[in-house]
Amino acid sequence: MSKIPSSEKLVAHLKQTYKSIENPICELIASQIPNIFHVIFNSLDDLAEVANLPDFQIDGTLATVYPRTNCSFFENLPRTTNNDKLRSAVIAQNGGKELLATSLYIQYNKDTGDAVILATKSAKTWLMEQSLIIDEQNVPKKTALTCRVLVSPVPRGFNLHHIFNNPLFVNRVIAQSHISDTLILELDNMDSYKDVLAREVINIGDNTMKIKPYAIVIDPETTEIDAENWYEADMLKIKPDIMPLLSNPQHPIFHYQWSARNWIEQFRKLELPEQRSKTYDLHRHLLRVTVMLNTIGVLRKRRYMVNDEEISLKPVRMQTI
Repeated sequence: MSKIPSSEKLVAHLKQTYKSIENPICELIASQIPNIFHVIFNSLDDLAEVANLPDFQIDGTLATVYPRTNCSFFENLPRTTNNDKLRSAVIAQNGGKELLATSLYIQYNKDTGDAVILATKSAKTWLMEQSLIIDEQNVPKKTALTCRVLVSPVPRGFNLHHIFNNPLFVNRVIAQSHISDTLILELDNMDSYKDVLAREVINIGDNTMKIKPYAIVIDPETTEIDAENWYEADMLKIKPDIMPLLSNPQHPIFHYQWSARNWIEQFRKLELPEQRSKTYDLHRHLLRVTVMLNTIGVLRKRRYMVNDEEISLKPVRMQTI
């Protein structure tokens, strides 16, 4: 992949490519998105010159200028989101009118679950909307991304005030969430975000914790086993044997919520004629191993979920008569 140019290099390239342009202002639309820049030109003539030749190459990277576009951010999108779904959602909310590639640009980040959408005035119906409707969810438009970072490992039971009161974080944290051994922190502004990320590591007592940009952290305790997180992903990387995983009680398969519907769907897929192959028996064994592993997890936790209700297991000693 080509290296993304700096804003200074981009300005120099624009001035060289479009001869009449003088000293445009160039900055990232968000620190979390390193490949999209907001450029302010000094005159409409400069803008018109660029609009007439919007495509150019810089350091081997093809770049496109979208003149006078609206920029919207979307966070916490459904897990099944992709660029095609986002485009279909925008077009549907624009009255079903197809939009040219020069009028709409969409960039979805699967790792963070957020997206940026650039749209020109030709998408005027969409521009009036206050939210995006996707997978039956209303996701509000935002003018900026939330400043979030990850701190890990933070063990369960660790006194979080030791982190919040550290000089790096004091008076900067406005929200937090603790999932497994990862602490998600929402910071008060972009300056705090940049300062915190620049540190990379924080030491609290005997604990050394890494600081990283935000990415989705999945809590297996509240997540169903499905194709994306197991059946068509990690399950295919293991052998059809429960023993190797028993020594790792923190493995997600012991903590995911069981879904009979998802398991049956996978089993039925194997029955389709086009799916039968030399891996057919292996996949069937892996599905059975999945049942056993998740059941072991239930027995260890002594609880499981049914229809959003937690059921506790109460071991009763066997009695002989």
